Amino acid sequence: MTAAKQGGESGPIGLLPHAPAPSGRRLRVVAIGAAAAAATVLALLLPRVRETRSASALNSAGSAHEALQSADASSPAKCGPRAAVECETECAAGTPGSCFELARILEKGAGAPRDIPKATALYQAACENGIVAACNSLGELYGKGDEVARDDAKAVALYKQSCDQGYAKGCVNLATMHLGGKGVPRDPAIAAQLFAHACEANDPLGCLNLSIAYGEGRGVRKDAGRSFAFAERACVAGGAQGCIRAGLARVAGDGVAKDTKRGLAQLETVCAKGEPAGCESLAQLYDKGFGPDVPADCVRVLEYTKRACNLGSEQACDLDREMFQNDSDFVTAEIEWMKRAPDAGPPPRWRSVSVNFKPVAQR
Repeated sequence: MTAAKQGGESGPIGLLPHAPAPSGRRLRVVAIGAAAAAATVLALLLPRVRETRSASALNSAGSAHEALQSADASSPAKCGPRAAVECETECAAGTPGSCFELARILEKGAGAPRDIPKATALYQAACENGIVAACNSLGELYGKGDEVARDDAKAVALYKQSCDQGYAKGCVNLATMHLGGKGVPRDPAIAAQLFAHACEANDPLGCLNLSIAYGEGRGVRKDAGRSFAFAERACVAGGAQGCIRAGLARVAGDGVAKDTKRGLAQLETVCAKGEPAGCESLAQLYDKGFGPDVPADCVRVLEYTKRACNLGSEQACDLDREMFQNDSDFVTAEIEWMKRAPDAGPPPRWRSVSVNFKPVAQR
């Protein structure tokens, strides 16, 4: 297998791209009374930011759009990502890269009405003409069964074709198929190897999933130090979920020297850059606190829950509404308590509300 080349910034994490999502519960109140001032119980300090949705998804660091590129420099697109008419003209003139761009436009319905059958045919043509990114995108359509018959075996073959030709996203998608036993026998060790190929190309999603593999001993020997190192590498490559994982590891001293201040700052940076999962992670930490360096702080829980809501987290918005609609006077009183005595810990009647914050990709 050739070394995987980076395929643009990838979206982060969730279960498997084509696996059923876990429970659809979004808000689960486990303690009643006090209306609950806020976020979530820290069930695990290092939340299991699971595998990925699809490697073609948006980067969780807040990219405005996914990098659109031809994986074959000999046939670059001659049209913009939303220029449907221009792309159609260039595609008809025999430019495979433009056919790929047109297929993406039609798949997303951005710049032209959504047309999956036509997008499928265009991806197929572009793939046959050497655009390896198109092979990966065609595999995703078959893997999802989105207006085409779902076919995991076809998806696997197309992911392998793109991965073998050095396309990092194809390696990530192929890895998730091996991890979930979709279209191939389940084999976490092969999945870990494929994630490593993508990570070598500085693909943040490949590095993130390799971090998870080492953190859980999934296909490789469990190694907290390597888990942290690959989370940090995912962060440096632009993956916000890698930054969250690395920040939480620093707070816990898991695989890296404990550095609560730096860990919290890393999470705050992710939140400040517009990634709601960063704000949610901070709300979780401050809900019950984590050791003497991170005391429970209902004011901060409310603050980060509100920020996550403002950034588009429906789960955080649900919690925010529940808190203030059910018992706004009590919540206000709890805030005043913490302002008066910030070192005294939670108010006497403080109760937690547990929110089943799902990983970003499962939403």
